[in-house]
Amino acid sequence: MDIERIEKGQNMKKIILKIRAIFFQWLHKPRMLNNIYVNPNGEIANNTRFSSTVNFANKQKIILGDNIYIGHNVVFDGTGCIVIKEGCQIASGVSILTHSSHLSIRLFGAHYSECNGKEENGYLVGTVQIGKYTFIGTNTIILPGVEIGKGCIVGANSLVNINLPDYAVAYGTPAKIIGDSRKLDKEYLENNELFQKYYNEWDNG
Repeated sequence: MDIERIEKGQNMKKIILKIRAIFFQWLHKPRMLNNIYVNPNGEIANNTRFSSTVNFANKQKIILGDNIYIGHNVVFDGTGCIVIKEGCQIASGVSILTHSSHLSIRLFGAHYSECNGKEENGYLVGTVQIGKYTFIGTNTIILPGVEIGKGCIVGANSLVNINLPDYAVAYGTPAKIIGDSRKLDKEYLENNELFQKYYNEWDNG
């Protein structure tokens, strides 16, 4: 009887542990969230989807437009403000940074807690802005103060430390402009009136 009771107890424990493991896998599984991002002005970003793993730091300074997609494990540092306009796609692993203390940590040393986040103390802050329908590739890093135009393509694993004009195709570390997205789109637009209509809606808007 005691052996049977022990075996039943062990089996029950295994079942409970299995259920627990399944529950935590479900709980921590990345999932896409839609229509729940509230901008600082109180408005919801319509049809804007982002992963449950996105880290929004200083969210009160992060402004998202409508129809945006943000993949898994993305970091948004809103210290200096981030503005992402309508229709952008931000792939997984992207980091958008708006501040840096790489100078001030050496200037202050062990007294870094005295740094008040001002430029004269070596503390760099700059807004990052990304224009409409721009694509940012996987694992790209965008540095403080960078402005990226509309219709751009930034290749995976790039480090963007320069401003990019509208329709730029850029890639590399540091990123360099290697093309124009309008050339890629041209063959699709020439033979499809519907694509022309959709393209013109955001391009001329």
